[in-house]
Amino acid sequence: MKVLIVGAGITGLTLANLLQQKDINTSIVEKSPIITDSQYSIALWPAGSRVLKGLGLYEKYKESSIKIKEFSITTDSGSSLANYNMSNILADYGSLRTIVIGEFKKILIDNFGREKIETGKTIKTILPSANNVEVMFSDGGVKTYDLVVGCDGKNSIVRKGLFQKETIFKTNWSGWAWRVDAAIKDYNNKIQEIWGKGKFLSIFPANNGIFCFGAMPDSKINISADHATSEFIHSTFGKLGKDAAKLLSYQGNIKDISFWNFTDVRQPKWYQNRVVLLGDACTSIIPVASLGATAGMESAAVLADELGRTDSHHINHALKLYYKRHLERINTIQKNSRKTVSWMFINGKFRTLERNLLIEMGSGVNFFKDIIDYMNEPI
Repeated sequence: MKVLIVGAGITGLTLANLLQQKDINTSIVEKSPIITDSQYSIALWPAGSRVLKGLGLYEKYKESSIKIKEFSITTDSGSSLANYNMSNILADYGSLRTIVIGEFKKILIDNFGREKIETGKTIKTILPSANNVEVMFSDGGVKTYDLVVGCDGKNSIVRKGLFQKETIFKTNWSGWAWRVDAAIKDYNNKIQEIWGKGKFLSIFPANNGIFCFGAMPDSKINISADHATSEFIHSTFGKLGKDAAKLLSYQGNIKDISFWNFTDVRQPKWYQNRVVLLGDACTSIIPVASLGATAGMESAAVLADELGRTDSHHINHALKLYYKRHLERINTIQKNSRKTVSWMFINGKFRTLERNLLIEMGSGVNFFKDIIDYMNEPI
């Protein structure tokens, strides 16, 4: 079996390693010329760690990541809404850990083999048939594969080229991710989220400083999406309580600012004629509970499991089983992320006060129950 993976993100690299483990001939094409330069960080739940354990890569990941022991939610006035001991919550499952994306991808690439990844190149056309898939690349080259896997993210060109139109869910909020180039003791093993009126800020530690993303309603954004400066970040999010003011007080330490649009997509069908979608390419997760990477890695494990038990003549049957086996789980994760957003992204004084009061009274959403329920179900 000969497989082409389009996209060298975490999902694509995880799938490549899993298929290689099953002796399936696998290669990757990635449009970016550099694939380990991302300075942003992600959080990975134990469900993702289980995939790394199966690959024999968990210890390397553990050495490069930070264990999260505390998760707190505060208001923009600094008062506490909720505080969670993550070591206790996840005692039966493992640990929530943060890792720099570039470092994580390097672990996966080194194990898979960098020579099997073509960078600075993408697909131009895909011509699937009953027996194979012919792919023309951006450099004019043409190759034939038994299967093409689209792991090329929320704006997938594989999906847009072959599949029916996806549905898009809009939060009507957008924001920016950035890195604070500083070591701050208060955030050594802690994630903090600040839920304000019409603003949101998430802060968590990484090996290269502190990673943040802030969000606000689209109607309140009055600058061009890609023109946010450190001064803008400081003036916009530095007023969300004393913790934000302290973190963002040194504008010179605010690095790598990038615009984020808080939407997700859902593709009704994930496969057709030896082409299949994986991760954000078929069902993207709004990055509010840090479940996107974990869900993508699990999806890769399910697809690799089905492909490892078939041959090149019966691939479409394996894809059908992958879809049936994993559809409900992924749709549930996406639905729960939307529910969490409805609590986080609130504009208006009275709605904000109502939300805060419900959480303080213990009547609000149990933010980790859905994740625990998810980890208690087999994939």
